[in-house]
Amino acid sequence: MSTDNFDRIKLFDGIGLQSPAIISVLSAQQDGVEYYKLSRSIDKLRSMTADERLGGRRAKILLLLGLQHISKSAQVIPESLRSLISIAIVATPDELKAYGNYTDLLDEKGIIDILEKPVTETAFALLLKKTQRVFSEQQTSDAVLAAQLSEVQKLHEIGVKFSGETDIESLTETITAVCKDVTCADAACFYLVVDRDGLGYDRQNYLSNKQLRFKYDRKNSAASFREKTMEVSNKSALSGYASLSRQTLPGYATVAQETLRIADVYELPEGAPYSINKQHDKISDYRTKSVLVAPILNRDKQTIGVIQLTNKRRHKNIVINTPQDADQHVVEFTEQDERFITALALQASIAYENLQLFDSIRALLEGFIMASVKAIEARDPTTSGHSARVATLTVSIAETVDRLTTGIYKSVKFSKKDLREIEYASLLHDFGKIGVRESVLVKANKLYEHELQSIKGRYETTRKAIQLKYANEKLKALSQHGKDAAQPLMNQLDSECRRLILELDTDLITILKANEPTAVSRSQHQNRLQTIQTKVFVYDEHEQYEYLTRYEMGRLSIRRGTLSEEEREEIQHHVSHTFEFLRQIPWTNDLRNIPLIAYAHHEKLDGSGYPNRLPAEAIPIQSKMMAICDIYDALTAADRPYKKALPTERAFDILHDEAAASKVDADLLNVFIEGEVFKTIRSFS
Repeated sequence: MSTDNFDRIKLFDGIGLQSPAIISVLSAQQDGVEYYKLSRSIDKLRSMTADERLGGRRAKILLLLGLQHISKSAQVIPESLRSLISIAIVATPDELKAYGNYTDLLDEKGIIDILEKPVTETAFALLLKKTQRVFSEQQTSDAVLAAQLSEVQKLHEIGVKFSGETDIESLTETITAVCKDVTCADAACFYLVVDRDGLGYDRQNYLSNKQLRFKYDRKNSAASFREKTMEVSNKSALSGYASLSRQTLPGYATVAQETLRIADVYELPEGAPYSINKQHDKISDYRTKSVLVAPILNRDKQTIGVIQLTNKRRHKNIVINTPQDADQHVVEFTEQDERFITALALQASIAYENLQLFDSIRALLEGFIMASVKAIEARDPTTSGHSARVATLTVSIAETVDRLTTGIYKSVKFSKKDLREIEYASLLHDFGKIGVRESVLVKANKLYEHELQSIKGRYETTRKAIQLKYANEKLKALSQHGKDAAQPLMNQLDSECRRLILELDTDLITILKANEPTAVSRSQHQNRLQTIQTKVFVYDEHEQYEYLTRYEMGRLSIRRGTLSEEEREEIQHHVSHTFEFLRQIPWTNDLRNIPLIAYAHHEKLDGSGYPNRLPAEAIPIQSKMMAICDIYDALTAADRPYKKALPTERAFDILHDEAAASKVDADLLNVFIEGEVFKTIRSFS
């Protein structure tokens, strides 16, 4: 008896075969049948260990039972062996007749035959033959199922691998490598459908502005190819044909977007709607033979890529270096290869679309962020570039902290996602300024322009009033005393008029200087302003001219910068505006700290910051880093019209003073300076 598909049949006799003819058959089949007699078969079956029961992984069991044992077969057959056992029922004609419709027994699971007693040599030999066939078919089915399960498991593993890729470039390289590996291809290339520059998108013809860009992967052969682009067309060889949309090609009845499996591309059928450029083979001294090409389609059935596998090798250790190697060792890709690559292409399309969607969302978000920054800068052109510079500095200091091996921050690490979160928070840290009055936001001097013009206009009017008053006084003297007698008085009046006008001009100069943001009021300077405020030119009882109002005096007495306390509070409130704006955005988990990071960038370690006066331990480290970068850029920026840019060393001195006063983090400041983080924005200033 042939046992090509399994080692042997283990025959457990549960009825007792005594016929010499049966014994003769068993004797003839002794190499293929391992027989257990009635006296020990059931007990043996129950007591055998798992290894003994199998007797080798390919062994099968045939159990002979009488009709009276059928109902108790579940008790006789161990659970672990039920999938390995086939049952043959042995009964007398009277027993079968008494049972009734005994043929229904063949519908029961595991029962393969019914034999009448006495069992003849022919019937028993046929039973063994049937058992062999059943076992062989079952084993083949098991092998197919095992192969399918293995394929499903491999596809699952590949799917997990694809889903782990974080960028398009890595994904395409992974797809290419996996396809080549699982099919034993000598070469694999991934063609990506990309836009052509200068051509707009056509909703009616998806591929009208597309081209193919591909990379070869020929690690198993001597051939090497460089990345290049090609036309989306059946003229672009097999890949171009496979990439075409589902439409009938001119002159052909064939539609594209189908998998191509070709045994030898040098022997294409006449009239085939695709071709191969043999010139590539000549250049590289290579022989392209078997090919498998599969399009990768998105959910709209549009081609987003093409996988082309070349030269399936008999086994993976073969290297195809010459055309002779290809002729000798290359075989045709199988239907299983085609099925597997088709399934893999579906997984690849899902992974690719997910990455495309992710990249599109990220590009959309970054575009929104940059548009927001432009909106801020449009309201305050004097700080143009500030947000970008702060973002560059803050990301740089975070990268430097991530590399630390000593100090209190050596355990702090930032992933790529963390750095992106820091970058976005830094770019948007001043967005709340869009809610601040523009006049306050761009205020370059202590007085608003209309306030300064009011003072200048009042001084000009006062000048005219002085001149007019003294001219009237001179006319009055002439009319009362005559020219000669009035001359001394007229000279005195001219001198007094010049003195008042000179004093008026001097006071105006003092006011103009005091209006500048760099003019920090010293006591003497403050006294001069107070003196000016006390002056009033009286033209007559109806007309009096103030040199400086109480309101104007308050403005000009601002000790630092250009803002009053009320205006400073309004500016500081931009942080709250920023937070309220940013918290409205449904950030993803990796970006959800952006509002909090931006919210705390003006907080101080000693609790004196704003808007929440947070203590040091409540301030995120990202905000502490941003605070240093924000101050540094504000001090050194060369684009502020209301102040001069400070030298780097002077800015460091101010930052050190802030650290000494527990305003900013001294350790992070050392990282900023010693790590030369500040140099990353030299190109901006």
